[in-house]
Amino acid sequence: MRFSKSALVPLFLAAASAVLLAAQTGRLTGRVLDSRTGQGLPGASVVVVGTEKGAAADAHGFYIVLDLPVGRYDIEVAMVGYRSLALTDVLVESDRTTRQDFRLAETAVPVPGVVVRAERPMVSKEVTAARFAVQRDRIAWLPGDRLSQLLVFAPGVARTESSYHVRGGRASEVDYLIDGVSVVDPLTGEFGIELARGVADEVVFMPGGFSAEYGRAMSGVINMITVNPAQELRASYRARTERFMPRYYDFGYADQGVQVHLPAGGRVRTVFNVGATTTDDWDPRLFPLPHKNRADYSLYGKLVAEPTGQLRLTASAALARSGFDRYKSEWGLILDDYRSDERRGDLLVGRLRCPSCPSDMSATRTLTMPG
Repeated sequence: MRFSKSALVPLFLAAASAVLLAAQTGRLTGRVLDSRTGQGLPGASVVVVGTEKGAAADAHGFYIVLDLPVGRYDIEVAMVGYRSLALTDVLVESDRTTRQDFRLAETAVPVPGVVVRAERPMVSKEVTAARFAVQRDRIAWLPGDRLSQLLVFAPGVARTESSYHVRGGRASEVDYLIDGVSVVDPLTGEFGIELARGVADEVVFMPGGFSAEYGRAMSGVINMITVNPAQELRASYRARTERFMPRYYDFGYADQGVQVHLPAGGRVRTVFNVGATTTDDWDPRLFPLPHKNRADYSLYGKLVAEPTGQLRLTASAALARSGFDRYKSEWGLILDDYRSDERRGDLLVGRLRCPSCPSDMSATRTLTMPG
């Protein structure tokens, strides 16, 4: 086979460039091993820092990086489940193979935490009857100042002055509970103690179909779950008023409350809540009427003690006073023949729980004193 002189020139230049390139580069090879067992680590990543060169170890931990320009390099080796290793000043010489082994130590793989927001299911499979619950975050946005006023927006509830009727029943057929303890006025059968809305963590309303544990109730059950003391010191103040509004929009309403979470050290936590609500007309129409003012004051405190991991003591106390006048517009200018009411109530509850005992040990005391 004959080649012309013009065809030999490109072949000669290609061969010469390959020789020159081989004289300017080297190779890096070695093995990535487990520092404890000495076994090869397949799939380990070997990267030459500052270049696009690198390699992955084979099934026995061997790797090879070709065509590395002459010089000194930093080599980084990484493997899932092992601590990364970096080696500096690795010398690569021209037309030579540099041998470098790496031994990696096992380490825990740091995995960032995953935050999942719980969502309330649309339908609860455990509830066999109607049940409506209002949580603390929703309570803050509902109108009203006392816990009982949250019932106005529940289905099947009608309000007449200071009492509530559920599904057409009498006011005395509703059972009012605070932390599972009945607080029904023994004379009227109505709510016996008014607390500020800042006390509640949740208000549960059951208009029917409730279990036998609520045997006294005939038409509805309202259970108010009070706030639990926090682990850290915390204080909050709330205030709402309409006194700055113009006439026909100002009924002298003002609501204030202070809540303090006070850890008592160790395994003891306390919370205190003071509330006061005043208004010139508690049942407003077009404009304020005389002798319809109202003032509600409440004081609540709770103590939670966990002396051991098996015992939990909860004690709570509340004092409330509500005073208001009943004046009707039909009475015209007869301002002396109106009814004035004053209600007082107090609550004292103690509960001792022992999860490891055959049954919970509990003791409660409830006292209501209507005016």
